[in-house]
Amino acid sequence: MATLSQNEQNMNILREVEVKKEARMDDRAARGFTEKENLDTKPIRVDNVFKGRENLKNILRSKCENVVPAVQSSIAIYQDDEDDEEADVSIKSVTMEMSEPPNAATASTSSRNPLQELPLPVSKPENISMITDRERFLQIFEYRYDILKYMLEAEHRSRPKSNYLQKQPDINAHMRTVLVDWMVEVCEEYKLDPETLYLSISYVDRFLSYMSVVRGKLQLVGTTAMYIAAKYEEIYPPDASDFVYITDETYTNKQVLRMEQLILKVLSFDLSTPTAYAFLCLYVAIENISDTVKYLAMFFCELALLDAETFLPYLPSQLAAAGLALARHHHGEALWTRSLTETTGYTVSNIRDLICLLNRAHQKMGTMKQRAIVDKYRTSKYLCVADCREPAMFCATDFDTVANAIAREHEEAVDRETNENVRKMISSLLFE
Repeated sequence: MATLSQNEQNMNILREVEVKKEARMDDRAARGFTEKENLDTKPIRVDNVFKGRENLKNILRSKCENVVPAVQSSIAIYQDDEDDEEADVSIKSVTMEMSEPPNAATASTSSRNPLQELPLPVSKPENISMITDRERFLQIFEYRYDILKYMLEAEHRSRPKSNYLQKQPDINAHMRTVLVDWMVEVCEEYKLDPETLYLSISYVDRFLSYMSVVRGKLQLVGTTAMYIAAKYEEIYPPDASDFVYITDETYTNKQVLRMEQLILKVLSFDLSTPTAYAFLCLYVAIENISDTVKYLAMFFCELALLDAETFLPYLPSQLAAAGLALARHHHGEALWTRSLTETTGYTVSNIRDLICLLNRAHQKMGTMKQRAIVDKYRTSKYLCVADCREPAMFCATDFDTVANAIAREHEEAVDRETNENVRKMISSLLFE
């Protein structure tokens, strides 16, 4: 009861405050109407206000007779095209007024207008494009190693089971190879990004690691995986009807959408998985690799996508590093360097077996029935890297030679650093 009485007192106080507030508002409104009437009846006061402003302007103008006139300096505004060499932006000049100390020649202040808008370009030139390329983003030094560290951690969380094909009752490795070859053709037909291909194959492997699929639905799984990857990666992904059309109407639009729900549920909506292509792009950006070596490495990595039983036990970062090493060897460069060891975290001994497996897959290229990847990298878009290179020949001494050379380079770098530290210490002792 005490609580209720206290609440009632509070409510009464609030009502009194509201009443007083309304009364004050009515008083203000009444005073406003009277002031307005006074203004209407006494226009002389308004004229006095304007006359006061004019007098103030005249006083200020007389005080500023000895002020230095405005000095115009040209300030160049230009587009920094250090990263985009094709940008052709004309230099625009604007004038800004600056003042100097007194006792200079007077000038008219009528031309001064500090609120005037600067004549900046209104429209953007057509030849300036936004930075949307993945590789140009990875070239930012401040982010690249943090991105690499995160990707190395994330690749362990979303790995497919390497032996899932042995547990599938109705499909085998050859059926998966045919599916991957068809998916490569579809990605080229619709001009999809390479990352879309790698993501879609990753989704297929992860889905088949937990779900048994009959052979009649395997193409539906691949089609839906590409549909999901395209929506995740592409700016303008194809519609579900386009993927239905590419299967020659084997499946319906409703079946694709139902399979999409099932795949997303099995993958727990975890679609952001690092692929070998993502690692390869990062390595290329950090080490400033040429396009020929990059396309060769992409060619070897895509050949590895066909053989799940051989290459699924390896991590995507290892596959990208091995493909890059083999591409460098084909291009006449050193198989591996100390810088690549520091960037990737792998020594030549860590990826030795994987390099040999990729080279063996390259040797089998001529006898394979699945030709989509070979035909893809025979085009001028990829510098015809599938035609201009023959399979390499490796032996155990080649890897030992490279490992010894990197070890000597590391020792020399350590010696140089030690000598530099000693020199700095002696200099500080002598000159302090």
